Amino acid sequence: MEAGVGRRTGGLVMVAVPVAVLLVGAWSRRWLADDGFINLRIVEQVWAGNGPVWNATERVETGTSPLWLALLVVAGGVLRSVPLEWVAVALGMAASAVGLAAASMAARTLHAEQGARLVPVGALVVAAIPAFWDFSSSGLETGLSFLWLGTSGWALAVAAGQLRTGMRRPLATAALLGLGPLVRPDLALVALPLLIALLVAIRPLSRRELAGVVVAAGAAPVAFQVFRMAYYASLVPNTALAKEGAQSNWTAGWSYASDHVGTWRLWWPAAVLVVVAVALATGTPTRRRGARQVVTVAIVGGALVHALYVVRVGGDFMHARLLLPATFAVVLPWAVVPARRVTLAAAVALVPWALLAATTWQPTGQPGNGPADGVVDERAYYANLAGHPHPITAEDFGGVPYAVGGRRAAASATEGRGHLTFRVADPADRTGWIAAADASAPFAVAVDNVGVFGYLAGPEVSVIDVRGLGDPVASRLRLVGPRGRPGHEKRAEPAWVLARYAAPDASPPTDVVAAPAEVAAARAALACGDLGDILEGITRPLTPARARSNLGLGLTTSDLRTAADPVAARRELCGG
Repeated sequence: MEAGVGRRTGGLVMVAVPVAVLLVGAWSRRWLADDGFINLRIVEQVWAGNGPVWNATERVETGTSPLWLALLVVAGGVLRSVPLEWVAVALGMAASAVGLAAASMAARTLHAEQGARLVPVGALVVAAIPAFWDFSSSGLETGLSFLWLGTSGWALAVAAGQLRTGMRRPLATAALLGLGPLVRPDLALVALPLLIALLVAIRPLSRRELAGVVVAAGAAPVAFQVFRMAYYASLVPNTALAKEGAQSNWTAGWSYASDHVGTWRLWWPAAVLVVVAVALATGTPTRRRGARQVVTVAIVGGALVHALYVVRVGGDFMHARLLLPATFAVVLPWAVVPARRVTLAAAVALVPWALLAATTWQPTGQPGNGPADGVVDERAYYANLAGHPHPITAEDFGGVPYAVGGRRAAASATEGRGHLTFRVADPADRTGWIAAADASAPFAVAVDNVGVFGYLAGPEVSVIDVRGLGDPVASRLRLVGPRGRPGHEKRAEPAWVLARYAAPDASPPTDVVAAPAEVAAARAALACGDLGDILEGITRPLTPARARSNLGLGLTTSDLRTAADPVAARRELCGG
């Protein structure tokens, strides 16, 4: 009996050690990404009574993760005495830690009948890579992705290891799997094979039971999808439109993947994991071995499909960020494994790699002097820019130009109502103010980098994202020329901004270049065709009739793109 207790205790230690390393690493590199502040601004809009929007004047889905935003709204509301920035950082770190612990418990369950003494292998990969540390505390939804993957894997492993005695647990597991698209829409690519694995693990099912599992899995994502279309008049988040998530960009994607694999020499742990997987596959067959193999194949297969999607769309400009969930999922079935001669040797072979990854290797790309593929170490960039080793709160960003501009915009919000400016560095400079089309409208500022600026400007200021993440017009402009940095390839020129926000007779300052003919063409284009319908759908009061109309727009206008040149756009949208 004492030996059994010792084995269980040792197993838990092997689960806890990588989790502790991940937490220590995340704390040592704690920060909040500029894009993380986008989420915080949306949270403050909710608290202000404006709903989950970017600007109070229009319903645009600027956040990528509905579930992450909901957690921030609730947790931040409960902990109002704690700065929201710290709530986001702490939640991300906690989610990452619990996710890794759950992944380890999933692996332990998958291999439970092959031995009780455990050794960390896959968990060591996650714990040792600093990119995992960085995005655990970034204010983005990455930590929540790890939590969902880990708990889903654990729930599936349990389902595969037990004989079904009822439907309560399978329905709960199906509901958990259905949350994937609410963590990130692209995680639907992982959720689907996991749901299939669940159906295989608990078969045979009657038609009624099958329908129950499908309904449990689909209830939350389908309900939110209906809300998205009715509220935002869009089939997908606005960020997907801005980044052209349906288009292929294989060249940039392969560069992104090569940067991730090459920086951390992932061929090394990949080879180790193959050896471990083969060794464990030759173990003694068990009664539920087939179902467990299905779960393993589903997790790894879903991860590889997700990684392929990330490569297809061109990856991201932040080093490793979008490939971390797939990396996490690929190693999940072998996070911890039974301690055998082969697996112990594999763990030992990983130790030098882990030490090098944690202490020596690092991404090198930086904006302005980075590699041609444009992949950058975003954390290092902002730490250097802010002059702070751990930039988290808005105050930590101190003299960063966008932070200074955001504070000045907030200070000008009351006296500047009914005005528009393009002067991001100093929105309070009255010489740059342009009379707005609506004199009672909030103060508006056209910005390139919206995160820190938008959060500090506050919900009263309309922050016009000319790059498109938060703007319903810029996001729908057609890409021109060669592909560039994801999320930064589009730009609404001043004519579009003036057409939407400036009074018809307003004269912009000389530093704002926009021909009157272009402004007039943009103003006409904004009122024509599907684009005009979309703008009306997201700016007018949301009545039941408007919601029904928006549902139709969401279904029929997801592929709407128009020329970046206002004159050409007017011809396309208005005809003639």
